[in-house]
Amino acid sequence: MVCSEHTSTDADVAARSVLSNSDGIRFLPFGVAPTLGTTAAPTPTGQPMQLREILDRFALPENAVVLVDAPRRPSPLADLAVAAADRVVHVWRADLVSYARLTDPASGLGETVHVINLMDPTRRLQTDVHAMMRHRLGEQLLPQLIHRDEALPESVAANRNPFDYAPRSRSVQDLMALAIALAGDAEQGPRS
Repeated sequence: MVCSEHTSTDADVAARSVLSNSDGIRFLPFGVAPTLGTTAAPTPTGQPMQLREILDRFALPENAVVLVDAPRRPSPLADLAVAAADRVVHVWRADLVSYARLTDPASGLGETVHVINLMDPTRRLQTDVHAMMRHRLGEQLLPQLIHRDEALPESVAANRNPFDYAPRSRSVQDLMALAIALAGDAEQGPRS
């Protein structure tokens, strides 16, 4: 969610593009507004516009929580999101590619918390890699795992919220535990 120009009309276009659900959660799909792009917006001084400045234009409440789903670092969008973040949650799979990327200095070690997604404890390689990641990341790796579960893709296929579609599924329970853990961390103050 990065505007291409620093004008009030961009904020108006983006504001009209925001979708809301029945719980009052607002969602701005990337690329819906014609002024949204993949690079930082230049300001009158020629410096990239900071994501916090862009978010300020939405006049969000003080206690608002903004989630930005960005590509892996290094990428311009991820760098903007990290610069604006109070907390960065880095999502990994328990596989050798993810483990190898942990040594990449751009992976953000030290400024993020990490979570394992699509975990299948019946696969020995995944449990071994998870143990290696836990050893490498220590307390930065959250104990909450998101297990592989067909309820999530099924809910997407049914065009339904997974929390309504399969509230007792393992992945929904995992996501609830992760949300509770992150909310508890948020009450303790920013991590990064």
